[in-house]
Amino acid sequence: MKSSEVERWVHEIVERLKAGQPLEDSRVELKSAWINAEKAARRIAGHANAARSDLILWVVGLDEKSGVVGAGREDLAEWWARAKEQFDGLAPDLDSYDVPVDDKTVVALLFVTDRAPFVVKNPAYSGKDGGPVQFEVPWREGTATRSARRADLLKLLVPLQALPKLEARSGAVCAHPVTGPNGNRELKWKLTLQLYVEPTSEKPVTIPFHKCTVTIEMPGLLDRTPMTNLLLGPVNSFFVMRSRISSMIVRMQDEVRVSGPGMLYMQADLVTPAFLDENHVLEVCIIASLLPANAEHAVLIEKRLPPRPPETDGTLVWGELDVNED
Repeated sequence: MKSSEVERWVHEIVERLKAGQPLEDSRVELKSAWINAEKAARRIAGHANAARSDLILWVVGLDEKSGVVGAGREDLAEWWARAKEQFDGLAPDLDSYDVPVDDKTVVALLFVTDRAPFVVKNPAYSGKDGGPVQFEVPWREGTATRSARRADLLKLLVPLQALPKLEARSGAVCAHPVTGPNGNRELKWKLTLQLYVEPTSEKPVTIPFHKCTVTIEMPGLLDRTPMTNLLLGPVNSFFVMRSRISSMIVRMQDEVRVSGPGMLYMQADLVTPAFLDENHVLEVCIIASLLPANAEHAVLIEKRLPPRPPETDGTLVWGELDVNED
C-alpha cells in the first residue's frame, strides 16, 4: 500500500470520528497513546491472526471519543523491538507513517499479516505459578483479545476473498415530493452512485445484493437511514448510452460478478415524510457497504453530494451523475 493511500485511510477515519459516525472497520485499532510494548504484542498478534492476510492499521494519537489527540514522543524502533521479542519466531511486518492531522501528528502503523499464524510468549510462564503454557495463539474478537479456538485456527487455512478496490466517481440523489396513501406529503428518494471497481486478484469477485447496504444522512435533519431496493450492475443495466460497455461486469438476479476493472453502478430508493422544501441547502452523505462472497470484511464507500437547484416539478436534487465515462 502506498504512503498516500495510508494517509487517505487515516484521514477517512478522522472524518468519520469528527462526524460522530461509527468506525465500522475491524481492520483498524485506535490508540490515544502508546501502550506497553509487551502488552501490545498480544493484541497485535490477535488482530493480525483474525485479519486472515488483510492489512491492519493501528493509529496512535486518535481516540474514538476525544478525536485527534496526537501521538506523544516514543522511539518507535525501540518500542517495536520490545514488542517483537514477545513473538515466537515471527512477527508481522510493520511500516510506519507520521500523518499530520489538523495541528497535530498521529502515527499510522500498518501491519502485513499474510504470514499468520502469529504466536506470542506467555509472560507468566517463567514466573512463580506460571503454569505449563509457554505460548499462545491470540485471536481478536470485536475489540477484545482471547486465545484462538480450533475453529479460529481452521479459518487460517481457508484463504479470504481479496477485496476489490472501489472508488466513488460521481452520484446523484433525487427526492420527489408525492402524496402518500394516507394523503400525507412524502418524499420518494432515488440514489444512483457511479463506482469504479478494480479486482485485486485474478479470481472473479461476486457481490451478492443482500450483503450490501447503503445509507443516507443529512446532519441535523435526517439521521443515518438505510435505503431499500439496492441494486448493482454495469452501466447498461440502468442507462442507455453510446459509449463502450465493459464485459467484465455481469449483473444477475441476486448478485453482480466482476471479472476485471470497470464502472459499476448502484441504485437504491427510500420513502420518507416530506421534511424538506426547495430551499434546502445541506449536503447529503451516502455511505455504502459492499461485502463480497467469501470475504469477512466489507468495502466501505462514502460520498458527500452538494445540493443543486430543484427541478421545475419540485424535485430536490443533490450531486451530478456522469454516465459518459467507460
